[in-house]
Amino acid sequence: MQHFPIFLDLAERRVILAGNGEVALAKLRLLVRTQARVQVFAPEPESALIAACLEAGLPLHRRAVEPADLTDAALAYGAHDEAAA
Repeated sequence: MQHFPIFLDLAERRVILAGNGEVALAKLRLLVRTQARVQVFAPEPESALIAACLEAGLPLHRRAVEPADLTDAALAYGAHDEAAA
């Protein structure tokens, strides 16, 4: 099985999205449709990610995600275009 399906109730729960580029934008487009409290982390965010966060009213942290940022998060996505990240 290549993909693992998962269904979570994210209403009012913290979700961390770390990444940039099209991969992060694709996840962000899905997450903004939920009732989650999304926080985005990207050291050098691309303009499209900045615009999407502004449009959705989401906090954009211009740095890498750190272990302490994951405290109390119901879900964390690593959404990077580069495999090394």
